[in-house]
Amino acid sequence: MNIEEQVIAFSLENPHLATGTNEYQCAAS
Repeated sequence: MNIEEQVIAFSLENPHLATGTNEYQCAAS
């Protein structure tokens, strides 16, 4: 599992903590 997948999985599992990960999600998608 790469970093981008980890970030997405984390953001999906922790939506209340994921407000700062939108940039990474956009880059990974």
